[in-house]
Amino acid sequence: MWHDDGVMQATWFQGTRDAFIKVSEEGWQRGVRILHFLGGSTIDVAGTHAIAQTKMTISQRAKGRKCTVRRGVHRAVL
Repeated sequence: MWHDDGVMQATWFQGTRDAFIKVSEEGWQRGVRILHFLGGSTIDVAGTHAIAQTKMTISQRAKGRKCTVRRGVHRAVL
């Protein structure tokens, strides 16, 4: 679900929701398969400001020349 003027910001893409959906669909057609796991979240509120953090894992498989490669990224998202 996206807000009408929502944007996506990641290491590999920054742009509108429509552009993100388009490049994601194009990647799927080329065989890109990436799994996102969202873990626990915390929200620290201080007056009228807040910081939200979510632990996440991104897993991706890709075919190498002689083997299947699995890559994982673990980080906290602010």
